[in-house]
Amino acid sequence: RSRGRSNSDDSRGGRSRDRDRDRGRDRDRSDRERDREERRDRERQRERREREDREDAREEARRRAKDREYERERERDRDRDRDGYSRLETSARRNDFREGDTIEAQYRGKARYYPGRINRDNRDGTYDVDYDDGEKERGVKAELIRLKEKDSSRDRDRDRD
Repeated sequence: RSRGRSNSDDSRGGRSRDRDRDRGRDRDRSDRERDREERRDRERQRERREREDREDAREEARRRAKDREYERERERDRDRDRDGYSRLETSARRNDFREGDTIEAQYRGKARYYPGRINRDNRDGTYDVDYDDGEKERGVKAELIRLKEKDSSRDRDRDRD
């Protein structure tokens, strides 16, 4: 007999070695699967970050384009202002009242027209009006003003242009 072990003990020891080996394989397999899953997760995160970066870049490009358009619009407005025409003035230009013109205006936007004179052209489509009764009104819209009569000085000034 070999040192107190029986054949059945040898077979049990062999089985436990097999079991340990199988457990080791299972651990290795689960470790590999876990590693694979972690790699997939990292890859998904990287792809998500890249998508977000691309979307951020697109948004930034849109914002820059909007800013450029806004600056072009401001530049056009500056040019119009330099030439004496602004967006706000274009509707008032139809009437084109001058300082000293004899006019009738709707005092405080009321329906009735009152006689007066243009005191100042505010260059934004509004005028300061001095009424014949002594009242004064500032910022009267051109739509509320009409010429009272033909102003000979106005006609002479226009003939010179």
